[in-house]
Amino acid sequence: MASNSPQPAPAAPAAGEASALAGRVDAVDNGQLFGWVWDRNRPEARLLVRVLLDGVEVATGIADKPRVDLRRNGIGDGHHAFTLDLPPKALQSPERLTVIAVTVDPAAELVLRRPSADEKAAEAAVAAPMARVLDRLDLLVAAQRQLQLGQRDTGTSLKETAQRLDAMSDHEARLEQALGTVRAGQSDLEIRLDQMEIFLTRFDTTLAGFDNRLQALGEQGRNEIKPQFFALAVLIGVGLGLALAIGLKI
Repeated sequence: MASNSPQPAPAAPAAGEASALAGRVDAVDNGQLFGWVWDRNRPEARLLVRVLLDGVEVATGIADKPRVDLRRNGIGDGHHAFTLDLPPKALQSPERLTVIAVTVDPAAELVLRRPSADEKAAEAAVAAPMARVLDRLDLLVAAQRQLQLGQRDTGTSLKETAQRLDAMSDHEARLEQALGTVRAGQSDLEIRLDQMEIFLTRFDTTLAGFDNRLQALGEQGRNEIKPQFFALAVLIGVGLGLALAIGLKI
């Protein structure tokens, strides 16, 4: 926020504290002031920037904006740039502006200088090819990061696949055990069916013999034996059949 009254001069900081600050004004363009500043001793800190016109504060802001070139040049995490809107009276006389970076803990400040025309020309000559090289480096870093993520995902997939294979192996073992039980039951069932078939064959034979006896006894009863003896023979045959059936169940 701009102020029309002169600001009191701050206490002089210690030499070591001031030397830890670094930064500069890059340009005044289109009504704005551009630059950067950071504290080497506290690279995570975002510093206050004050703009004075003939000693009167006309703009303030925090140097916390990201810039790729700062990050590439090792200026902390690159979030140390500032862009401040200037009032019209400041734009009329930019050479009368003083830009000061301030840190509170510990108290220190640095007057940010403006690069000369020769410095700007030299920087412009180097900036373009250097930017292309650094862009390629960024692409390589991004590709390496993507490769690392791919390797991690592949490792995770392989681990999950191994776990699924182990689970399938366990499942196959349980399935094989169940099939073994079914095979054993099938064998036992085949034995019982064979026994039943033998019994039915014997029972059919017995019934056939019983029918023949009944027929013979009937002929004999009609000729020689009394009807009471014929009924007794029938009862004896039925008793034999029941005895065979009970024996099979036992």
